[in-house]
Amino acid sequence: LVDAVRDAFDQSEELQQVRIDALRKCLEKLPTPSRQLVSMRYEQGKRCEVIASELSSSLDAIYKALSRVRIRLESCVEQRLETAMKGVTS
Repeated sequence: LVDAVRDAFDQSEELQQVRIDALRKCLEKLPTPSRQLVSMRYEQGKRCEVIASELSSSLDAIYKALSRVRIRLESCVEQRLETAMKGVTS
């Protein structure tokens, strides 16, 4: 039982690393303004109100832009994971 749990945990860690690598590659593919927005929100931890002010944009526009970027990243990561899993199972 311990071996089975350990093996499952190891696989989980490997999958997590694959996800992180996929996200990094997807972030690199984003246009500069989208990367800047993601950086401001998630790396710098700025609130959307602050970002809107700094970018001279409306709060609603920032919410919508972040939503579009998250959807794009999610789709990109899913595609990369599917490709990676096909390579593992082939």
